[in-house]
Amino acid sequence: MPQQGFARLRRWQSFDPANEQPIRAWIPRPLVWLSRDFVRTFDDLANGRARWPLLMFGGPGTGKTTCGLAACDRVWPLYWPMPELLQHQQMIKARSKRGEYYPDDPWPGIIEAPFAVLDEIGSRGMNTELEFETLLQFMEERNRHNRVAIYITNLHPTDLERVFDARIADRLTCGTILEFKGDSKR
Repeated sequence: MPQQGFARLRRWQSFDPANEQPIRAWIPRPLVWLSRDFVRTFDDLANGRARWPLLMFGGPGTGKTTCGLAACDRVWPLYWPMPELLQHQQMIKARSKRGEYYPDDPWPGIIEAPFAVLDEIGSRGMNTELEFETLLQFMEERNRHNRVAIYITNLHPTDLERVFDARIADRLTCGTILEFKGDSKR
């Protein structure tokens, strides 16, 4: 990861919201709502004491997305819910078949951003070929360009191989894994 990316990761503690424009600002995420385990884990990741990528899993409403968005606010604003990325992939494929250019291609940003969050992985408990291909491409592009990522899912890590396959499960679980427990906070 480039030094600039590490510098942004390390300024986690000194984030000044007045100077930053949060993405998906309508989703509240004050620091006091963040999981202490997440803050500690993110600090370990940012300072090289833990291994990337970070896989966050747990039940709905347990704070995974809130923590992922808070990390984006403080580090780099690249956040994709899997369903939205899949919509873009469908548009890219449809326009490509017609020989048209798709101006909102997300892949340059996915490749260039030093930090990215991919949320709602396997949100329906099953996958399509498009979801499988898109997830694999996302992970491979991030790895190929030495970029870090947070992956968020409601699926338990032991279910990832059943829903996707061994390659995807291995790539998602090869780094740090953080479970979010408890009842929904919604």
